[in-house]
Amino acid sequence: MHPEELEDDLFHFFVDCWQLKDWIINDSENISHRKRKSIASAVHADTTLMQCRDIANARKHLKLRKKRKGRPLKPDAAVIGEIRVGGEGLSIDYVVVNRRGKKIARATELAKKAVQRWTEILAKHRLKISATD
Repeated sequence: MHPEELEDDLFHFFVDCWQLKDWIINDSENISHRKRKSIASAVHADTTLMQCRDIANARKHLKLRKKRKGRPLKPDAAVIGEIRVGGEGLSIDYVVVNRRGKKIARATELAKKAVQRWTEILAKHRLKISATD
């Protein structure tokens, strides 16, 4: 896999991870209003999923357009590629950084944590979770 494909896959994950909230809150046919509202609140209270939101929105829109309740427009999290030179040549490690540029986590670790948080939120609200290959 080429680095560009890996980067695309990574950013698509963060976009889809965030859009899951929109899909759920717009599914009035299968999910009650109360449950949809509760899920949206849980997602907005979760730091991991909010970091995914910032990565997704910054990637989709190239910048954040709406101010969030008294908060600056800068995202709280962004993904950057760190190039490493080692015995096997060049490698790229994607990391999540905060607005000050401090490394928060490896992007793959944030992605795994986001899946875990979604799994917990959906299970708490008794929504079926099924994995497909």
